Amino acid sequence: MKRSVFSSIVLAASILLLLVSCKKKEEKKKDNTPEGFVRISAGTFKMGSKAGDKFEKPAHQVKLTHDIYMSDHELTQAEYKAYCIFGSSQPSEKLGIGDNYPAYYVSSYDAVVYCNLRSIAEGLEPAFSMDGVTDPREWKGIVEGADANAGRFCGPKNGSKEWDAIIMNTSVNGYRLPTEAEWEYAACAGADGSEKSLWAGTDDSSILGQYAWYRENSGKKIHEVKGKQPNAWGLYDMAGNVWEWCWDWSNTNEPYTEEEQTDPTGATEPDKKNGRIEKSGSYLSADIYCRTFNRYSNYRNYRNSDDGIRVCRTATNAR
Repeated sequence: MKRSVFSSIVLAASILLLLVSCKKKEEKKKDNTPEGFVRISAGTFKMGSKAGDKFEKPAHQVKLTHDIYMSDHELTQAEYKAYCIFGSSQPSEKLGIGDNYPAYYVSSYDAVVYCNLRSIAEGLEPAFSMDGVTDPREWKGIVEGADANAGRFCGPKNGSKEWDAIIMNTSVNGYRLPTEAEWEYAACAGADGSEKSLWAGTDDSSILGQYAWYRENSGKKIHEVKGKQPNAWGLYDMAGNVWEWCWDWSNTNEPYTEEEQTDPTGATEPDKKNGRIEKSGSYLSADIYCRTFNRYSNYRNYRNSDDGIRVCRTATNAR
């Protein structure tokens, strides 16, 4: 009798979990959120920090006017290799290799190639264009793999004025890099300045290891995606593991102001090193570099062992 009652309870619990799971999938289907993505609603938040360094302040109000689909994970090696090649060093056993590990040694040039190739393959409108051309296979300086990697591509190794002039269109439904504002808003789960978390998921440095792979717990290795707890919006690894490229140019001569901004896209022109913003910190970073509002500038063509990406899509007209 006891076993029968226990079995009934287990069966009922299993049915309940199945119903909840089906309901969530049905809700996701209704709003067209793609698998592996989270819909981030448009909103207003305080970007930057009151207590950070001069590059991070002042905190100022930012309004984002469109919903986006943000990948709930850093782009994996399997996802990257479906369309692209690693243009310099390859992922290794020493650092972390496998389908479910983040792609690293990825430059911002490589990132735009990946996004447009995937968009074209999935019938979406590409977000990036060079001189009006959206198919990266036709871009000047594109690099194609050889032999088994034929048909897979990456960007050029060195800086290029043509590649630096690429335009990102946020009104189309194709894959793209998030702007810094979109990334920061998603990382802090849309909270306003009074509630904004220092790290994606927590304000408490003593439990940061529950949310992030960083210098204190990574063992100097990259780890598989989604191995830690997500933030309140269900996004994983928004702190640590690999740095994530944003679209914004970096220029310390164009600091934040206290004026409210709408859909900002960073500096009007790059600094001398043509740097783009990266966010999140990495497996090598101290906790202060994993903060949601931390700003790091890197050469746009660099491929470091902790450079990766997280893609997003504008939800307007998305399919």
